[in-house]
Amino acid sequence: MLQHILNKTVAFVCDTPLPNYLDNPSRYDYLEGNHSATGYYYWILKNFGFNNVFMVFPEERLTDYDLIVFHYDNRKAINTSEKYKTLQIVTDRPQVPNVDMYGCCNLSSFIPILNKKMIRSVGLGLKFHLSGNLTYIPYPMALNFKRCSPKWPPSVYHYTGRESTLIDNIASSVFVDHMRQQGVNLRFNFNDDHNMGDEDVYFCVRKKTNYYSTSSKGNNVDTKLGQKTANRLYQSWKMRTPFITSGSSAMAALYKTDYDFLLADTLDEFEYQCMRLLQNRDLFDKMVENCERRKDEHSNVLIVTSLLTAFEKLFA
Repeated sequence: MLQHILNKTVAFVCDTPLPNYLDNPSRYDYLEGNHSATGYYYWILKNFGFNNVFMVFPEERLTDYDLIVFHYDNRKAINTSEKYKTLQIVTDRPQVPNVDMYGCCNLSSFIPILNKKMIRSVGLGLKFHLSGNLTYIPYPMALNFKRCSPKWPPSVYHYTGRESTLIDNIASSVFVDHMRQQGVNLRFNFNDDHNMGDEDVYFCVRKKTNYYSTSSKGNNVDTKLGQKTANRLYQSWKMRTPFITSGSSAMAALYKTDYDFLLADTLDEFEYQCMRLLQNRDLFDKMVENCERRKDEHSNVLIVTSLLTAFEKLFA
């Protein structure tokens, strides 16, 4: 069956000449979603030895290929009436109609969330929102994360991501000073997607009402209009640091125990969870131990396996 797939040409539509992450890892400190959802996948497959994959610009002749993998932002280059198969990587953008297959990284797209605590925060997930021919494909991990040696009591609480997505006032000087007086040092990196390596706690507390996207002409949301990833959680497990996060259906779908992550949807809840980790060594230590148990649940091997499964379904 694999040989059948290897005889098919697969084009990943990417509107920038993204270099190989093995040659230029710093280029991956922060990637736009439409590049990590296409060019990054291409290089993962290429680095695993697949020679039937190609990275192409949207304006190239896509009819030369058997399968087109694309992101919503480049949807105008796609003609679903053409002979090639189509696979949309669905991130925090809407599904494009009439596509042959949709790649989803959010497990709640396939199985509803059943944990009562998670339901109170995020609902049942995306099982009843997304439609069509869905397949699970993990989203590529932020490349340059560093493994940590967290110590109790924690001193460095770190955030990486865009400032515009954070809940109000969490990065304000007033709140940062307030937390520092209690022994919690908050640190923010708004430019990269990876950490520094000296973190004791990782956090990502985002607004429930998400930010406006100029490319989709609407809100980047975790509903029928798109899905968020669980990569911050996966990254925290690989970093080996306890994680505080706002409610996310992608993360809720991975929830097994209270040691997976701590929920905080408001500023008060965030302060409460910070203080729990500062004052409760048993909680801190068990969350670190849990990171060790779950750190291998995301890998490039799993990405390759999932992509090949998708290709096999499309060309069955």
